[in-house]
Amino acid sequence: MKITPKKILLFFSLFAFGFPLVVPAARADEKADKKAERAAAREQRQLKKYDKNHDGQLDETEKAAIAADRAAARQKRLLKKYDANADGQLDESEKAAIAADRASAREKRKLKKYDTNHDGQLDEAETAAMKAGSHKKKAADQAEADEDNDNGDEES
Repeated sequence: MKITPKKILLFFSLFAFGFPLVVPAARADEKADKKAERAAAREQRQLKKYDKNHDGQLDETEKAAIAADRAAARQKRLLKKYDANADGQLDESEKAAIAADRASAREKRKLKKYDTNHDGQLDEAETAAMKAGSHKKKAADQAEADEDNDNGDEES
């Protein structure tokens, strides 16, 4: 096969235009792989700690123990951050501070995702995009719930 200037130009053109498309896909795959590795490691840690009957699976009692430990850890974190009077409980003003922080965090996430012109507020087009995304997510969540219900009926 003879190498001509056209073939060289074609090769470098494909490389120059195709490479930017390949790199993000490879990074996405790498990110997905790392996420799967973290999930597998978390599952192994949970099995080691909570699988009391050593059957290699978490039954409902073992899952309840995980949920209880998570709830206790969450409560500890909230008390550490918000229990201003150090009485070991969250009173109404402390709960209000939690709610305010959560609302602020939601607003920041919303702006980061939908404020395409970066003016610190959502205009009509950005709000419409946010609502469209919300409707798609709700539809996907509902479809997943329906599928779970369908699968649950088959197992019974």
